[in-house]
Parts: sequence; C-alpha cells; structure tokens
Amino acid sequence: MSRKLLIITAGTVAAGVGQIILRQRQAHPHSALNIMMRYIDTAYLPNRYPAIRDQEWFQMNIDPVHMQALYNNIATYPNLNRMLFPGLLPATHAQGGGGIRYNGAGAVEVNREALREWLKDSMTSLARSGDASTDIAIALVISAVGATGSGSLEHLIEVIVDAARRAGIHSASHTVIRCDTYILQPSQDATDLGLANTLALYAELAASQLAQNDTRRRGYQGRKIMIGWGSDFVLPSLEQLEEAAATIIRLSSDASTEFPAEFQEREVDNFALRELASETNLPSHLSLATVITIGLGRLEEQVIQRDLARLVNALAFDTQSADQRSNVLLGRFAEALAGETHEDRYGALVDYLSEPIGWRQMRRQLDAIVTRKGMPHREKGRRLMGSWQEYKEEIKQARRQIEEYGVAFLDVALAELNAVRGERICKAGVSLTTLHAEYSALRELLSNVLEIARADVRRTVDDSPVQRRYKALEGWWPFNRARKVRLLAEAMKSNLREYQRDNVRATAIKILEALEQRCEEIVRDLEIVLKKLRRQRSEGELLAASGRNFSIESGHLLNILALSNVDEINAYAARVSIFSARVQGGDQLAEFRQWLQGREELEDLFKGNVDRLLAVVTDYVKEKVREGVQRHSVLDILHQAGEDILQQRMKQAATKATTLVRYTPGLAGQSRPKWHVSAYYRSEEQRAELERALDAAFAQGQCTLLHSDDPTEIAVFYYVDGIPMSAIEDLRGRCLDAFLKRRQRWHRQKALLRLDAPAGSLDYVNQNVGVPIYSGKDAEERVLSTGVIKFLYDLHDPVVEESVDTIPELSWPPVPPEETKHEEVEDHSMLNGNSGKATTAQSETQPSKI
Repeated sequence: MSRKLLIITAGTVAAGVGQIILRQRQAHPHSALNIMMRYIDTAYLPNRYPAIRDQEWFQMNIDPVHMQALYNNIATYPNLNRMLFPGLLPATHAQGGGGIRYNGAGAVEVNREALREWLKDSMTSLARSGDASTDIAIALVISAVGATGSGSLEHLIEVIVDAARRAGIHSASHTVIRCDTYILQPSQDATDLGLANTLALYAELAASQLAQNDTRRRGYQGRKIMIGWGSDFVLPSLEQLEEAAATIIRLSSDASTEFPAEFQEREVDNFALRELASETNLPSHLSLATVITIGLGRLEEQVIQRDLARLVNALAFDTQSADQRSNVLLGRFAEALAGETHEDRYGALVDYLSEPIGWRQMRRQLDAIVTRKGMPHREKGRRLMGSWQEYKEEIKQARRQIEEYGVAFLDVALAELNAVRGERICKAGVSLTTLHAEYSALRELLSNVLEIARADVRRTVDDSPVQRRYKALEGWWPFNRARKVRLLAEAMKSNLREYQRDNVRATAIKILEALEQRCEEIVRDLEIVLKKLRRQRSEGELLAASGRNFSIESGHLLNILALSNVDEINAYAARVSIFSARVQGGDQLAEFRQWLQGREELEDLFKGNVDRLLAVVTDYVKEKVREGVQRHSVLDILHQAGEDILQQRMKQAATKATTLVRYTPGLAGQSRPKWHVSAYYRSEEQRAELERALDAAFAQGQCTLLHSDDPTEIAVFYYVDGIPMSAIEDLRGRCLDAFLKRRQRWHRQKALLRLDAPAGSLDYVNQNVGVPIYSGKDAEERVLSTGVIKFLYDLHDPVVEESVDTIPELSWPPVPPEETKHEEVEDHSMLNGNSGKATTAQSETQPSKI
C-alpha cells in the first residue's frame, strides 16, 4: 500500500533536495510513496526553481513597518516577545535572511498563523487523496548553515505539529505525527558565519532536549538525521550532497524497500536516542545515515528517451509509406472528383451533385426514345421535345434540392478529411511528413478544380441549337431522319447539362472552397507540428537521443553501476527496449500505431498540440520499457555477469557504506551502527545468492537482507543512532571556533543597540553590532542555562583558539541572565492581522515596552 509522505523543505538549498526527490520518484515507478512536496523560504524561490508552482511554496516575509508595529506592542505577542533581542528586529528581503538565523526564526513567528493554515490545508489535501487515510509521515529538510532552515527549525516544527493536530494527522502507531528532520551539513569551504550557524543550531537542539520534561512533550516522533559531505571520501559538489540527501529521504520512507519498518522500530527500541552522553551529559539524540545504490544509473531513462525519439521520428519524419497504394482521396471523394484532368473532376462533381434531379435518368430516358423501335422519327422528335421541356423545368426547380444535397455531401466530406488523418497514420503507416505531402497535394488539386469552376461563367443558357435540330427533323427533306433524331437528342443533352451546370455551379464552388479551406487548415496545423518537432529534435534532448550512445556514469560517489562496460550497457538496453524481439516477428511500430488509433491525443496533435501527444507517447514508452526492466532486474544482470561480480559490487558498497559525517566513536556513548541491504529477488535461489554476497562483503551477521519491490536498484543502508553533538568532530572543532569568535563580537558590541530605536538585522547601521547567531533570546537563554557550549568546549579540538574574552557560554554554573523587560500576556491571534499593528499615533505616544 502506498505511504503518504509530506516533504517540507525550509530554505533554498533544501528546496533543491525536494526537486531531486521528485525526479527520483518518477524514475522509480515501483515506489510505494505518495509524495506531496511543500517548500518554505524567505527568498523568492521560483527565481531558483521555476518549476515550483505558487500553491507549492510559502514565502515568509517580514515587512519592516509591520515588524516595527509588532515591536511597539510586543507584550501582546508572547512567542515573539520571548525570542526578540532588545533593540534588534529580525528582517528579510527578496534574497532571503542574509545568513542570520534570527531572521529565519522571526519570519516563522511573524507568519505563524498563515503558515500553519497553509500547512494544515496541505495535510488535509494529502489525507483526502488515495485511501483518505490520515496516516501521514512528514520529512523536514533544512541546511545547517543558512538563515531560513537553520534558524526556523524549532519554531517551524512547532507550527507543523500544530497544523497536524488541527488537520487530524498522525502516524499509524501513535497519536502524534512522525516527523524526521534531515539536516545538511556545511561543506569544507563554508563561511565562518555558516559554521557558527551550524554550531548554534545543534546547541539549541541539545538545550531544548535537555530542557524537556514530562510536562513538555515534543508532540511528534522522529529522528534528527545529519547528512554530510563524506569522511573517508568527500562529495565534490552541492548537487551531489543534495542527491545523496534525496536518496536517503526517499528510501528511508519508501515501504517498498522494507527498510522504513526496520528504521522506525529501532527508534522506539533504541534507548541511546533518549540518553545523555556519559562524557559530557549532552543528549545523544542525533542520527547519521548513508545510502549506497547499486543500479543502472540513468540507463532506463536513456533507453526511454531513445525509444521515444525513434517512435516519434518514425511517426513524424519517415518518408517511406507503409501502403503506397493508399490515397487521401478516399470514400466519397473517389466518386465525386473522379477524372484524369481538372475539367473532368469538375464535371464529375457537377454530375455527382445533380443526383437530386435524376440527371443520369434523364439521359437514359432521352436515349431510350431515340432507340425505340417501330416509332416514327417525327413522333420521336415530338417525344424528345416534350421530355426536354419537362426536364428543363425540373432542373430549374431543383436548385434548393441541389443545395441541400451539397450540404449533406460537404458534412460527410469534411468528416472524412478529418478521419482519414488518423487512419493514414495508424492503419496505412504513413508519417506526418507524408501526410502533410498528401494533404498538400489534395489542397492543390481542389484549388485547380475550383479555378475551373470559377471560370465556368454563363449569363443564360442558349436553347437555339435544340430548336434548329428540331426544325431540321420536321422539315420536308425526308432523308437521314434517324441521324437527325440522334443529333437532336445530343443537342438536348448538351443543353440540359448547361442548365444543370448553371444550377449546380454555386453549390460546387461552395463545396470546393470549404474543402480547400479545410485542407489548408490541416496542412497549416501539420506544418506547425512538424516545425515544433524539428525544433525539439535539433535543440532539445527529447528527440535527439535516437542515435546517441548510452552513458550511465553519474560520477556520484554513492552510486555504483551494475554494468561495467559499453557492451554490457548496449546488450541490456537492447533487452529492455520496446524494439527488442520480445514478440517473435512483431512490428513494434505497427503495435504502437495500433495503440495510438482513436486516442484524443492524436487529434490534439493535428491541432498543433505536440506536448500532449509527447506526454502520452512517453507514458507508453515508459510502460513498455519498465516491463522489460521488470524482466531483467539489477540482480539478474549481476547474476549473468557471475556471482563474483555481485560480491565485488557488494564489497564496493560496503566500503562506502560508512558515515558521511565524521565523528569519534569513543564519544558516542552506546551508539551502534547498523547495515541493511534492500534488493529485489524472485526466488529462494536468488535470495541465497544475495546472502552469500553479503557474508563476503560484511562481517558475519552485521548486515540484514530486506526485500524490495524495485528491480532497478539494490540499496545498502548504513545508519547509527545515539550521537551527541560532542562526538561530531566539526562541531567541537571548526564550527565551535567560528561560533565563539562570533559570540565574542556580539557580546562586545550588543551595547550599541538602542531600545528606543531598534535596528533591523539587515540594516547597514547594524553591521557594527554583529550577528546574535542564536535564533532568538529564548534560545540563547536555554543554551546558557543548560551549559551546552561549556560542555562542548571542554572537549574542543586544537583548531579552536583559546578564548580571550570571557563570554557567558563558557561559564558554569551559568551566569543568571538579566531579567527580561518583556511582559508576557495571553497570545492574541494573527500576527499578520490588524490587531498586532500599532497606529502612527500609538507609536508616537506610547513608549517602547522593551
């Protein structure tokens, strides 16, 4: 059953992780995840990620005027009151929070209610989807170094828990929600501010953990998982860190791997997550995780792209018609426009449209009179004249019938013009290029016939030739009367045909004009379609891949390729391609054309909508290729290469399945690392083969085998719980050093702040004051009261310079904090509303309460 996962990213870098998770989810259709992605930032996120839609993200702005009004009435807002530093206002601008954690925390508090309602609506929408279950897991992704994620974390979790409670969301086994927090660590070239922010984040988390008691529950269950750049090896780019984080989040949440159950059960049973480290009395509440994948890289995606390109190129550009005998002039066209010349075709159309007046019957009747035996020639002449007069009147009176007949014919003809497009593509096997040529030829033919029709101009029909032939028959000269009867009949036919053409001409012209216009529209639409497809083929990736070599090397240190050389890659691609010989003697193009017949997307294509057809054809190709992948899993590939190859890949994975964050095991208390391998296997024989490979790669019994539903990758999970911040080398080294220097500067200069004229944290005048580093005054007080920094400093690495200035963090027992001048009253609603805004008069007459 699909598992619902709400992923919330806070900050710009975290949003990149979210984008990668969505791409990975699309590349793994066997996933049991129903993902909803939501992004939070102080910057304008679509500038970085244009694909993010408006309803998917929330911008936390702080309007300076509104912030000043809140400050002037600060006692009305307890949460904000507790976190504000006297004389310093949090701020944001279009590019974000300036790396100041205080701004990220302030942005949450200022936007708390609107943010909570937005998250509640998102949770409610996700709950209503699928089976309408309210069992929703939440993954929160942040970066440790920036303002938005690092600064807002604890405030944001409070909002998430509150939103979940209001939406009725919880985990399957608990009344509280499950919310795992994934924290991206700073790179080797991080700024001093970024390193200081990282230390402050973990110090605040530890202090909050220490300050918790039975009366203050977190209201959620979940790990805090640190994701770093590597220790034994180092990821070379931010993109690889984001991809590593995306893989960990996806696979640790996807029930198709069987890993989430193991992961969550161990958290409940793992007492190390709830203990204090014996060396420092700091909470051991942190976890580390790494996932190594053995797979096909982007090969499946490239096979899909190549097959799609081949299908669309055949559909669009192939000039070899599958049935050269076929012609666009089908059905009624063949009879109505038959002839060798344009004049013949116009004549055929006139005769065809004359069916309501019985034109053919009239001719037969005149011929019958001429050939009747035993009737005197003069009597034949009189009979012919009578019929001629009668037929003339019938033709003159039949104009309305001809028009109605013409309308009916045109409706059928236009319908056939439309229908024959799909028939030619799907049944005759022609391409859009060939179809364009056929309709262009038909348009030219209709144009030429129309030219003949417009040139057929008569003012009146001349009856005199018939009158002369009749007088010659009635004259006194008795010879050759049989021939004179025949000549009279021919003159009558010619005369009646002129009446007929005179009556039919207007209707014929309307029909020819309408058919020519429709052909022109079809040709124009096909030109638009072909132009778009040519552009995609020349400029885009989609249709340019038909002749491109496969490349599955991602360069990512945590991804191991199952295939090792070009021959293996090409052989596998041939097996899973829709053009493989999976059906003996089968024609995949013909099968595709048959599948395409009658689909709405094909009709949309004829209207110029290329994207919709490409989307449905892409789905077709994905389905077919993934059927092939299902038959040829990664384990099948490794088995065919030899059991030693499987063992080699597992040993490679075991070597890399180590911590991405360097820590000192001796300072990690009761923590124990765990390894799991999740793989798709069909039989007990394959399972036994996998277990032999695991025994060869890992210490006996160290690694557990789990079943996966995904045949495209084998995942090796490494994780360790129960890590205190004191065990993390960066936190007691370079991060602590940067933090202490920043705090020394803050304590020396914060006296410059004025209570009566508070400065904005991003104002130029504030640059002399420095950065508070903490997310708020309340966070600072918790850290000071719990002695977190002092405990960590006692274990500091040599890289940390000895403190010159005495700062409160290094005192123990802690120096009692100065009494707050903030008054705390009952929290009123809507920080964003009018109730929190001071009028100009109020701000001028009322003194500051800070």
